[in-house]
Amino acid sequence: MAIRTKFCLTSLLGLFIVIAVLSSGCSNQQRTSGPATLNSSAGTTGWPEYSVDIIGLKFKYPSNWTFSPNINATNQLLSSKVSVTLAYIRPPCVECDAVVYVSTDKLPLGMTNEQYYNERKNYVKKYWNNQVEDLPVSTSGNNEFTGISYNYTIKGNTTPHNAREYMYVKNGTAVRIVYAAGIDVFNTYESAFNSILSTFS
Repeated sequence: MAIRTKFCLTSLLGLFIVIAVLSSGCSNQQRTSGPATLNSSAGTTGWPEYSVDIIGLKFKYPSNWTFSPNINATNQLLSSKVSVTLAYIRPPCVECDAVVYVSTDKLPLGMTNEQYYNERKNYVKKYWNNQVEDLPVSTSGNNEFTGISYNYTIKGNTTPHNAREYMYVKNGTAVRIVYAAGIDVFNTYESAFNSILSTFS
């Protein structure tokens, strides 16, 4: 009986060790796995294209979405302004609380994508929500995106919101692409956001 009990305890200990190792691997999978390539051909044919030549940025958006560019973007990028919003893109729905927006940040000399990612993540934790989830690294063209996901509420609006935020650094400028929507419509337009994101080059 003593030998059988010892065998069972040893087997259980081994099982716990295996589970612990697997759990540790899963928790780090999002940041350590290789980049996933976004499919740029998924339903974007014929979409209008927006470009900002000064920073070599181009992307497409659905033709039936409302596109609101910043007409002063080039001048602001040439100025000493640190952060510039380039455009807002909204889906075709009445009183729909969903938006994609694209913005840039000028970075200190030598700042890497990973450093900017950590800085942005800490900012969101401080001002929006301490619970921030890492998203898998993705690539589109020559760009490698890092991303975060979080939820938040807006003052005066009781509807919880979800947000997915992707970023990459190019020639000393960080480009940030954010999809934010109320939880009631977030899933409805998420696939369109994925397609928008896939067109960045």
